[in-house]
Amino acid sequence: MTYLKQLLKKLDLCCLQEHWLFKPEQHLLHDIDTNMIVRAKSIDDENPELSMIARRGYGGVAILWKKEMDDKISVMVDGSNRIQVIQMETDNTPLCLINVYMPSDNKDMDNEYKDTLAQMTEIITKYRNTHDILLCGYLNGSIHRPKTSHDPLLKKFLAENSLELNQEYPEKQTFFHHNGKSSGQIDYFFSASKDLTQYEQNLDMEAENTSDHVPVIATIKRKLIRKSNKPKSVIVRTKWGKCNLQKYQLTISDGVEKILQASNKNIEEDITSIEKVMHNACNEAIPVV
Repeated sequence: MTYLKQLLKKLDLCCLQEHWLFKPEQHLLHDIDTNMIVRAKSIDDENPELSMIARRGYGGVAILWKKEMDDKISVMVDGSNRIQVIQMETDNTPLCLINVYMPSDNKDMDNEYKDTLAQMTEIITKYRNTHDILLCGYLNGSIHRPKTSHDPLLKKFLAENSLELNQEYPEKQTFFHHNGKSSGQIDYFFSASKDLTQYEQNLDMEAENTSDHVPVIATIKRKLIRKSNKPKSVIVRTKWGKCNLQKYQLTISDGVEKILQASNKNIEEDITSIEKVMHNACNEAIPVV
């Protein structure tokens, strides 16, 4: 915590991944710097019993920003406990900042990795036409290596969503395994606008830093402005309790049948198509309230 406290003195906003705190422990983040607003997600947000079963928390994301910026930032409801989204009002287009902690490169986590990428694709699609998009975090995949199953998945996701790495981003390690034998670059800033960030740097590992990762810092080239007082529509969580189950099942059944008929035996393409069918079924069968 000491290292993070010192780091926050140099930052206006900080995105954290893998804070390992249960929801009842999130106050520890608030205690680090009382000049910071904290918004966090934990693994037990939707399952409080986890904090009573597990010995310690795991995963989790958080975003901290200076109090004087609070009237320029809105917290959005998108994503699971691995994803956190905020909207920043700027003198240009509003900025959608996505903070993510991706699943590990354990082979058993491939499906969860794909699911998290699908969630982010949905978020990017939702905001792309009205916002600048900035994705940052612990991606658990690299654009500079081909050796894990996550690397090609990440590259495909970036290409499909037109997200790029700033040319100034150094090809420098950001992760150092505790065994001292492996390292890699798996922490990034990606954006759809080449002029969105500048002065990106990966700090060196320091003795006070007890994490396996080093901080990655960037300057966002936008001037923040106050949030509009105009009322805004709020997008709420999916109301599964109001789902027309018959319509939902029928929409999925019809969609899957069409996929099977048109399939080229490409598993990744078929999975993507099935995900779209499921999203469509949700839109068709669950009323928007």
